[in-house]
Amino acid sequence: MALSRRFFVEHVEVVFSAQHSYRGQLQVELTSPLGTTSVLSTPHADSTANYDAWRFTSMRCWGEVASGEWTITVTDGTSGTTGTFTSWALTLYGHY
Repeated sequence: MALSRRFFVEHVEVVFSAQHSYRGQLQVELTSPLGTTSVLSTPHADSTANYDAWRFTSMRCWGEVASGEWTITVTDGTSGTTGTFTSWALTLYGHY
């Protein structure tokens, strides 16, 4: 009988892009298949526009099995400006 090999996470990298006139208003969170949430960016005083292929990393999911659905959540808690979520890519680093 062959055993399936499970991949265990050591850290993750998210490449995130969005168009927004005031990127400091955005909160960006990554949620693992087990429900662990990594806050990648919180609202802060940054009046610069856009996220263009920003790289975020997190070790919050250390030791979790990588398989399953990973989700990203972007929220803008401030009214008056709008933006467009453009893309994201996830790279998992770890071991079997």
